[in-house]
Amino acid sequence: PNRPLPSSRALATSVTVFLVAFLLPSTGHSFVCQPPFATIQSRHHDSNTVECRLHHVNGDSSDHSHHGGSSSSTTTETTTTRIPNHIAFICDGNSRWARQRQLPVIAGHATGADRLVDVVLPALQAKGVPYCTMYGFSTENWQRPASEIDEIFTVLQRTAETVYYRLQAQPENILVQILGDLDDARIPPSLRTILHKLQRETQLACRNSDIPPQTLRLAINYGGRQDILNAAKKLAQRALDTKNPDINPLNSTSTTTAVPNSNSNNNNGGDSSSWLDKMTEDDFSQLLGTQGIPDPDLIIRTSGECRLSNFLLWESAYAEIYFTDTLWPDFDHDAMDQALEWYALRTRRFGARETASP
Repeated sequence: PNRPLPSSRALATSVTVFLVAFLLPSTGHSFVCQPPFATIQSRHHDSNTVECRLHHVNGDSSDHSHHGGSSSSTTTETTTTRIPNHIAFICDGNSRWARQRQLPVIAGHATGADRLVDVVLPALQAKGVPYCTMYGFSTENWQRPASEIDEIFTVLQRTAETVYYRLQAQPENILVQILGDLDDARIPPSLRTILHKLQRETQLACRNSDIPPQTLRLAINYGGRQDILNAAKKLAQRALDTKNPDINPLNSTSTTTAVPNSNSNNNNGGDSSSWLDKMTEDDFSQLLGTQGIPDPDLIIRTSGECRLSNFLLWESAYAEIYFTDTLWPDFDHDAMDQALEWYALRTRRFGARETASP
């Protein structure tokens, strides 16, 4: 405790060396790495472990993890077998984590990315969670300083490259999908290329497997409102392109994705309002960027902020939402266990009653 702390310049230099040495993939045949999604090894606490808390439970928003406070020495084990089918994460707190340590912001984003690859995804796979969505970059994040945006994209690219080369060295049954607008001209072409490559090649690999994959969806340049607006535009454009009021635009083949209307008795006929009257929530969901993935059962937001921040607005209607003070780079196995234990205690009625009234 009495040892002098290194200067911020020295720490920044160390972080830069770490990024170059660890995050950049090897280009030679001597590339060696551990499988990123292997079975979880024994867990331990370090001096920066943060106890996971809910604001609405104890009202305590203080942070004991970075000011010399003691941390728990007991590992929490999850004893429940009630596991969510889909967990979505709002990975918040990278910048604060870096500032508390007098490190450059990119160090927080890099450590947060490392947390995803080396801790969270293996934990989800070990616990049997088949779907996971990570909020990597929102449509509102464009309002941040250009220098930070560049750093975020740099970390995203290096992380995607790391995952890609690790999966090449040690194949895993992982399906990577991208949620959001990658065609935005502001996104670096190199980032767009590696994300498309990761998505395409994991899809091909999973097609050859008889085992259902673990699906990882990365939300990049994504906003929930924009996704709903895009879906409405698709529907309106299909109706305009059809030019025939007797044809259901939900079944139109003029676009790449045809959406079935399972509730319609006559999908190709009827008066002009019949298809609209019979349109269901499921029909509209098929027009969203999240189509094909079940709605999240549990949304976890780190760093103590208590809001959705335009994340999965349509899909989160009945999600259980868990807020923790833990900053994303500190989110460890115990924090995950506590979130799952909290979820297991929830009673999910979806607006109904557990039992019918006598």
